[in-house]
This record gives sequence, structure tokens and C-alpha cells, in this order.
Amino acid sequence: GETEPLYNTMYRRFAKGEIDLDLQDTLTYIKRVESIPDAEYREIFRDYAESLYGKGQQAEDLLDAIVDRKSSLRETYRTFYGELLTERTGKTVKFVWADEAPAVMQQPLAAVQQTAASIQGMSIADLKAIAKNKGIAYYNNMNKSQLVTAITDPTQAAAMSNQVKTRLAANAAARKAAPTVPPAKMPKGVEAADDVFRDLSRVPVSKNGVPVASDKGTVEGLGLTARRMNIGGTEYYEVSGKLTEDAWTKTVSKIKKRSTAGILEFEESDPDLALFSKSTIDLNGVAAQSRKYIDGDNTFEIYTATPGSREYHSWQGFFRARVPVTASGTFDASEMSRVLKDVGLDDLLATPTAEAERTLIKSRLIWQNAPDRVRELNGLTGQALEDKLDDILRDVGIGDGRINGVELRKICEGYSTYYDPEMAATMKKAGADYVWSGVTRSDSVVGIVKSGGLSSTNRRCVAGMRLGGASPESDMQTGGADSVFTRIGVKTAKSERYSSCFSGGPYRIIIDQKELGRTDWYAYTFDNFGTTRPSEMAARLKPADFVQGMKRKYQYGNEIMFRRGIPLSSFTGIKCETQAARTELIRKFKLQRITEINGVPLEKFIRVGATI
Repeated sequence: GETEPLYNTMYRRFAKGEIDLDLQDTLTYIKRVESIPDAEYREIFRDYAESLYGKGQQAEDLLDAIVDRKSSLRETYRTFYGELLTERTGKTVKFVWADEAPAVMQQPLAAVQQTAASIQGMSIADLKAIAKNKGIAYYNNMNKSQLVTAITDPTQAAAMSNQVKTRLAANAAARKAAPTVPPAKMPKGVEAADDVFRDLSRVPVSKNGVPVASDKGTVEGLGLTARRMNIGGTEYYEVSGKLTEDAWTKTVSKIKKRSTAGILEFEESDPDLALFSKSTIDLNGVAAQSRKYIDGDNTFEIYTATPGSREYHSWQGFFRARVPVTASGTFDASEMSRVLKDVGLDDLLATPTAEAERTLIKSRLIWQNAPDRVRELNGLTGQALEDKLDDILRDVGIGDGRINGVELRKICEGYSTYYDPEMAATMKKAGADYVWSGVTRSDSVVGIVKSGGLSSTNRRCVAGMRLGGASPESDMQTGGADSVFTRIGVKTAKSERYSSCFSGGPYRIIIDQKELGRTDWYAYTFDNFGTTRPSEMAARLKPADFVQGMKRKYQYGNEIMFRRGIPLSSFTGIKCETQAARTELIRKFKLQRITEINGVPLEKFIRVGATI
């Protein structure tokens, strides 16, 4: 005899056609629930389950049921709403959610009205699908507010279209009037942040992307990576990089309350194309924690381990932002800019000033040539930092001539760094003949050449390549996974053998000594897993001392770490342990229709040699 629940009354009257309801209203809440990872959702209800049953199987069974309910929520409502519509219309109706548009627009829902409130929770992609179905002009270049207005108020649709048309015309006129002279300091292959964040269409389709000179000191090395990629049939623009520790900490804190916890995952790519599948590559059990902030179809994700911890040190500071590709590179650039501004990374949108670039160059020269003095720079900013940089450089004998000679260079796809010609000359004078890397399988050598050079573990993850290497998880923990492991080649008093080194391999890629002019490498005399722990970095030898020590007594565990990768163009040869290994390798290259490397015939490029 009690009064029936309000919802029973509402839905019964809707089914009879007595009142109108927007059934799509429920979608906003369903999507919120769906966005919570199952493991996190389960823990939300743990106290409730254990207050009923205590810790044990009964509580776990209840939690299983709760997670199952979450998983079936959409389908449960779909079935229920389909039944209501069937009763209302007298015809069998299969209910379709708005985020499965444009099919939803074909339903017989004359009595169901779309309101601004009801569709505000939809993604931009869903709104564009509805706008397209309604024939709204310039829908593909509208922002979310314009889409909502145009869809829910037909009298305003034309006005929204005219707003977009006017904006696109103004942008086109501005581009036409703007000077086309590229920034003076941007070398070939490196984009300026000012240009990229004005028009993302200049970013190519690529697995590894293009390097972008960016910011005022917020991102490592003043460099980002931008790429256009296809994931499961949908195209995105992605901008990624490594934030400095202070910027990283602030960004994680800023988005914490409006983001969800998760694990860094990287989509697996086609071996030769920038096509990525929805499935992710196996990170050898690595579970790098992250936070993901979602803004419509745009996402921002950042690694979240505590600064200073050893857990996956190589991912510290890593972030990536993605926006879907539309018909307008300027619209997409504004969306990417909006996402970065929203998480407090406005600095990334600007090309480095000459002053910021010079400060970085000074810092790099000290980091490489006086590692024991880097700590003196901690906490300094502004003029105090500049004064200390100048003091240290003066002490170690580095003057303006050398500083002015350092230049930005593209190293490999998606990465650039500063190059110091004088360092290359100093290392050669100290006794460095070349750098080398051991490879255990002939197929791996061919794969390295086909991919354009050697890549760090982290770079392979981002490019969607399956992991290999001697110790990827340990290298992620120490920080070494962000660099390529190599060893020094010097003339010694004795004939030292490649095979005496760990992973010396039957094949050795020989790398030009000039690569040592890069300002992003560091070295140890022993196998240190490429650690980037500050205490270890501060205690390492100066470059010339490192080489001279290797020349006096070769240490088989020595390691030289080059950030991100070493390009194929720097390979000068391949040495094989035996003639049989050489014959096998040449055969494998020719099966891939490769007959020369860097313009040198295979027969000359690939040699036999067992001693360093």
C-alpha cells in the first residue's frame, strides 16, 4: 500500500507518452562510472563489503558483483530504455547511446529533446557526429561550446557556423601576411614551438615524431617531441617530453584531483608505419604509475612516482598530451595549447629565447665537464644562477668562444640536443677512437639499421616497439633506460677483446667518435646500469679523464650513455667475431634488399674483428 517510487511513475508515464524525458541524460553518469578503473572502483566499496562480512571470500564475492554491475551498467540501461521506447512507439526499438552517434540520430525519439544540460557531458567527437548528421556547417572546426549551442538551439546554428567561418578566414589571412622566414636558430629537422602551437598540421605522420625547441626551462633540454599518429583507425596529434623536477611536481599536484590513476601504456606499432593498434606492448612487467586528465577527446597523462625515488627513474618527468586530428591544424593547435595551459604548462608553448638557450648551454657544459660542481647550481635562479654558471666555467677554462660554438642539432627522429665541437676534438686528443655497441643476433643488427639507428628502451616504448635489451626493467629503475648503452673504443697496450664485455655480442656496431661532441652523454668506468642518481652522476669522471683511464687499463664494464638514440648516419662499420658471422649478416641484409649502409657497400662496411 505504499506510494510507488518516483522513478516508477516517471518512466511509466514516459512509456505511455504522457511526459517527455531525455533518456540520454543518464549517459553522463554512466561514462563517469566507466572511466574509473575496475581496481580503483573495487576499493571504493571495500570498507562497505568488509563491514558486512569482514575480511574474507564473502566480501570479495560482493566486490566482484559490484564490479560486474559497473561493467554491465550501460547494457542494463540500454535494455531498459529499449523496452520503454518499444512500449511508447508501438514498434521494436533498439536504444542507442549518444556517444554511439550518428546512429542515435536515426531513432524515433520525437518526444526526446536534447538540451544543453543533457549533452554537456558528451565528448567533442560525439557532438561533431551529431552536428554532422544535422548538417551544421563548419561543425568540424567548432569548439565544444559552439557545438552544444548549434545542436540544442537551431536558431543559433547559423551564427555559430559564421563565427567559425570568420575565425578560419582571419587565421588564413594572418598566415598569408606573416613573414615565412624560419627562426634563425632552428636547424633543419627541428621545429619551433611558436610554429607548432600555431599550426599542428606541420607535424608529420611518424612513429618517432619531430623535435620541437620549447620553453623557458620547464622541460628537459628545452625540447619536446611532436608526432601525428593513427591509433586503431583514429588520428591524433601527440606532444610529449620530460619535465624538470620542479615543474613535474607542480603539474602532478595541479591535476591530481581531476585525474584518474593508472599505468603508463604504449600502443604497439606497425614495424614500418606510424600505425598503432589498441593493444599495448609488453613492458616486461613494469607498472609505471601515472595520472590521466581527460578533457573531452583530449588527454594529458603524466608519470607520478615520487621525485627522488628509484622506482622507474627513467620515466620521471615524462608526460604526453593528445588531441584528435580535425580538418584544421590551427584548431588542433589551439586545443593542444588549451590542454597544456589547463595543467599549468604555458611555458611549453614558446620557443626558447636566446638567453634561455645560452643558460642551458652553460649548464650542459658544466654538467659534462665539471660533474662534481653541478650541486652548486641547486636552488639558484635569475642573476644568481648566471653568476654561478660563469664562475664555474671560468674555473674549468671554458670561455665565450666555446660557448658560442655549441649548436642545436637534430640527432634522430623526434630528438635534438646541443653539440659541442670542441668536446669531440678533446675526446679524440685524449685517445677516443670510436664508440661501439654489441648485438647478439644478426636479425637484430638488420632491425637496428632498418629502424634508423640505435634507440633507448624508453624511446622504443614510446614508438610502440617490442622491448629487448639486456635488462630493461633494471634500466628503467636506475634511469638508464632513457639512453643507449655503448662502450669506448681506444688503442690500448694489449689487445682487449669485445667478447670479454657483457653483451659484447658476435656483432659490434662501430660509431663515429664525433658522436662524443653531443652534450647529452655521460660515462662510467664500470657497469652501473646507466644510473642517473645524483650522487653517482656527481662522482663520475670528467670526459677526458674517463678516456685516458680506459686507454691506460681497459675496464670491460665501462659504459657511455647517449640520450634517446644514435642515428644510423653515425655508424661507420660493423665488426663480426668470425667470417661465418659476417657471411650470415650480409646474407640477412640482402634478404631485406639492403646492399649498402651509409653509401658504403656491405662487403666494405661489414668486417671481421675480435679485438677492441
